[in-house]
Parts: sequence; structure tokens; C-alpha cells
Amino acid sequence: MLHPLAGTPMLERVVASAESLAPHRIHVIYNEAVPQVKDKLSHLNVNWVVQKEARGTGHALAQALPHIPDSHHVISLNGDAPLLKSETLQRLLDNSPENGLGIVITHLDNPKGYGRILRDDVGNVVDIVEEKCATDIQKTIQDAYPGICIAKAEHLKQLMPQISDENPQNEFLLTDILKVAKTNGHQIGGVRIENEIEICGANNLFELITLEKHFYLQQTRSLMLQGLTIRDPERFLQRGTLNFGKDIVIDVNVLIEGFVSIGNNAHIGANVIIADSEIGDNVIIDPYSEIRNQRIPAGTHVKKDLMNTTA
Repeated sequence: MLHPLAGTPMLERVVASAESLAPHRIHVIYNEAVPQVKDKLSHLNVNWVVQKEARGTGHALAQALPHIPDSHHVISLNGDAPLLKSETLQRLLDNSPENGLGIVITHLDNPKGYGRILRDDVGNVVDIVEEKCATDIQKTIQDAYPGICIAKAEHLKQLMPQISDENPQNEFLLTDILKVAKTNGHQIGGVRIENEIEICGANNLFELITLEKHFYLQQTRSLMLQGLTIRDPERFLQRGTLNFGKDIVIDVNVLIEGFVSIGNNAHIGANVIIADSEIGDNVIIDPYSEIRNQRIPAGTHVKKDLMNTTA
């Protein structure tokens, strides 16, 4: 959760997605044995909830419920899935039964590590089985549950005590919430995620770099749809915040860091680094320039010589 994705910890990106829904409160559950999660992200505007014993995902969620009013809806998220879109969360909120349980489902070519979705003969979702509890046949199911669900707090407070730890892990698993909800007569709804990258985490450096690559491409696509011309989307990196005007052209291998603004009719050459700077209107920046902590006036032509200052 603390590994940086494009310069920002994964958990912080998950919190940012949750903030897009304008929630009453965001609660982050962390294990008492890993206090550095709270220590390193103490700047986040969240309620930190300690899980003193690592007794499963269901047990973790139960620790936060006393802090939540009964009438509020609760969305449970994973802290290591940084590419989850705010639009997906809004769809889940909009398409889940008011007094039932909403879940996210995704189809995975390789669902290893995820709970599998069990259906009846007509296709209705009837249960979720953890991989460690699944039979060999159930493990071949590719519809997976990535651990994201929504329900009213009052219902969760009624259902969570009914979850058992009688499983190979001896843990209270959130995957069991669906079966318990159905047993108690609650409707089941939710949404499907078509792009599996939204729910992926990173367990090693290769997976982290893969997520980061997808993140950069998503970010670049969004910028281009807003009117920014980027010559090669796969060779543009934004590690920070970019504000920009109209009719801007950015050549290949450009890195944006920190807080950067670019005015109208600017042209950014290839292999340029811009960090914590303000670029005025009608500015031309030559290739291989490095601009840090600068305010470039309108109409300036920045030559190739290095512009790097801490002033």
C-alpha cells in the first residue's frame, strides 16, 4: 500500500478515488503490526482504524463499523488497487439495491488469488468462494470477486457477526458476506468491471511497473481528450499536477513533475523536464531543456542551455 505509483503511494490513490464520491468519512483499517502505514500517510484526511489482530478481511471491516452511522452506505475497497476509477465506484453506488448488497465482479484470464463467483442454473450469483476454499472445478471459474462491495452500515452490523471463521485460514472473510446476505433475504446487485487493471495490485516490482505504465497511459489519454497534443502518449510522464491552456504541443520523452502550468500556444520540445514551474503563453522550449522552479514569461524562447535553479 505504501509503494509509490507515479510518485504517490498506492493507498493514497485509492483514498483519492474514494474522495471523488464526496463521502461523509473515509476509514482506513491498518494492522497494529504495521504502524508505518499510518505514520507515513498521516496527512490523509481519513479516520485511522487499527486492526489489532489479523483475522481476515471481514474482521477488518468490522473494526470500522462502530464509527459509521447505521443509515450510511459503506463501500469496502482494497488499499492496494490504485487504478480503480471513481466512475466505477459511482456505478456501484448507482446500481446496487438500496437495502441489499452490491458487489463488483470482473472476468480474469488468470483469476489466481481471487474469490470465485458461484452462480445457479439461471446465472444468478449465489455465493463467493475463496480460492483456498475452492474445489478444483471452482478454481476454473474466471468470474472473480476483487473484494469491493457496498451495503448499508445497519445491515453490515447485522450480517458481519454471522460470518464464521471455520475455513482453512481460520479467518473471518468478507467473501462470506454474500451468502450471509442472501440467507437474510437481502437483494444482491452490483456492477462488472471490464478492464481488469482497475482491480490489480502489485506484489513485486514488475507488477508495480506494469501498473504504473497503465496509470501513465490513462492519465495521458485523459489529457489528450481535454485538448492537449502529446506526440507520443507512451513517452510522456506526468508525476504531479498539470494545468494547461489551448493549442499546446508536447513532443516525445517529456517529464512533468510537481505543480506545473503551461499557457496557450506553447511548444515543448523533445526530452524536456519541467518541474514546479509556470510556463507562459506562446513559449517555445527547445529539446533537452530542464526547467525547475521557474516562471517563464510569455513569448520566451527557452534555448537548450540548462535551466535548473532552486530559487
